[in-house]
Order: sequence, then C-alpha cells, then structure tokens
Amino acid sequence: MKTKVYRPEDPVALWKAHLKGHVPNSALGYVARCMSLHSIFLNITKPRKSKYGDYRPATRNTEHKISVNGDLSPERFLWTLVHELAHLFAHINYGPKIKSHGEEWKYCFHKLMQPLLRKEVFPVQILPVLRKHLTSAKATGCTDMELNRAFLSIEGIDVKLLSDIPHGVIFQLENGKRFVKGDKQRTRFMCKEIGSSKRYLVHEAAEVELLDA
Repeated sequence: MKTKVYRPEDPVALWKAHLKGHVPNSALGYVARCMSLHSIFLNITKPRKSKYGDYRPATRNTEHKISVNGDLSPERFLWTLVHELAHLFAHINYGPKIKSHGEEWKYCFHKLMQPLLRKEVFPVQILPVLRKHLTSAKATGCTDMELNRAFLSIEGIDVKLLSDIPHGVIFQLENGKRFVKGDKQRTRFMCKEIGSSKRYLVHEAAEVELLDA
C-alpha cells in the first residue's frame, strides 16, 4: 500500500500562513495555490505613495520578486497582489518583450481575478466596479478614480480627491506643496503652485487637503 508523504515545507501551507491577515480569509487558499506555482519572493513593504505594488522578473541568480504595501486593506492588498501576479504569469507565458500592461497582461489579470469576483471575497457593492475595471484595466488602481473611490468607501476612509474640489480652489498635496486648481486635461488638472507660480499637471485621483485662501 502506498503511503502519502506530507512535506512540512508544503508551499501552499506556507503561503497561506504568510498571507493570513493580509488578504480576505476566503481568498487564502486560491491565492496560496497561485503563489506556489513559481518561485516567488514576496516583500510586504512600508507604505509607498507612488505605488501599491510592483513586480520584477527572475534572473539567473534571483527568483521572481513581488512587493505589496503592507498598510493596504485585505481587499486592496488582494487586488494589488493579483495585479502583480498577472505580470509574472504574462512574463512566463509570453516572454519578456511584451508591453507591461498590454493585452497579454490584461488576459492574465482577468483570468486570475475571475475566481475571486464573488461576495465571499469582496463586498457586494464593489464587485461591479472591479468587473468594470477588468474590462479596460489601467496600469494601476491608483489612477482609476472610480476604483479608488470604491476601495476608500469599503475601507471607511473619507478623503478629498482633486476631482472633488471646485476650479480655482487652493489645495495642498501630501508632500506639503500648495496649488490652485486649474483646467482639466484628460485625467489631470493643470495647477499653479503657490509661491513659484509654476504649473504642474496633477492627477484627478490625487488626495488633497483644502486650504483657506
């Protein structure tokens, strides 16, 4: 009679333990299985304002590397992790010369996300926004204003976005710089910096603080 050997270094179990508390419990098994398919180093980092996560392909001497900000809510962490996993799968399946967020990546992202688009994983009110984002996925969830608003809503965070405030209002960014909101140009607003009068394009989804004139 054959005996099944249970390895203590079972990668799925290890990934489940490593990701517990960072992703919704209902997604742990699925994500752990996806992570165990390849040799991956996951770096859960300190908060970064410029990005939620990134991916670096393996080299001859290193494994695939994914980083995700550790301060994200479980739902946003999951979304970001799968976004970066899609880069890994696209790189492996289609090679290194594909566009970073081209059709190959979009296909992988969509395919990886499908089993997770259910109310047991994400709050039901955000599911339509997630599905809409997947139809024309942006390079990052940071720049999809509707998606960002949906995450902020379920996270219970009340913030002002640049798109929320009127034209001509003075506001401050998180870096302390102050601007006057100007005209919109596609997904950004041309804003004049207070003091220098220099003009900068600021993304509509930037978090801002209103200031008195």
